[in-house]
Amino acid sequence: LRLLSVYHPFPEAVLRFRKIAKLRSTYIAPLLEHATELPSGAHVVRPRFSQEGTDTGRLSCSAPNLQNVPRCRGEGGEEFCGIQIRDVFVAFPGEVLASFDYSQMEISVLAHVSRDPRLVGMLRAGGDLHAQIAKVLFERKEEITPQERQEAKRVVFGTIYG
Repeated sequence: LRLLSVYHPFPEAVLRFRKIAKLRSTYIAPLLEHATELPSGAHVVRPRFSQEGTDTGRLSCSAPNLQNVPRCRGEGGEEFCGIQIRDVFVAFPGEVLASFDYSQMEISVLAHVSRDPRLVGMLRAGGDLHAQIAKVLFERKEEITPQERQEAKRVVFGTIYG
């Protein structure tokens, strides 16, 4: 449809509708379903977090899932349909909201348990560990492609989880 949108505005409208429908069904509707109104008129969402929810050891979240609420920007940095879902989350007066990123947690645990000096060194160096591993796998010194990085992630997670 993206290719057809250069010839007519309708395909672009269909793509935009799909994005908005996805936002509504995946994020907005569950928030409305699980919101509780307080006596003050404010609404709160109290999701359930579980430590046993995944094979990876990460926390899972449900009712609703707040771990994948999209950022304001789309793939190319453009505004994501003008809807900024994260803006609905605000702290009560005197309180703060915290956000945690479990980026590369599995590899960090693997490095700790295995004590592999090369893997530990990559972690200590910082940066994108999946890209560093892709460079080793593909025997490259220069930048790797997003596809090569994704393939390296599959190798890493396949090694960890079988």
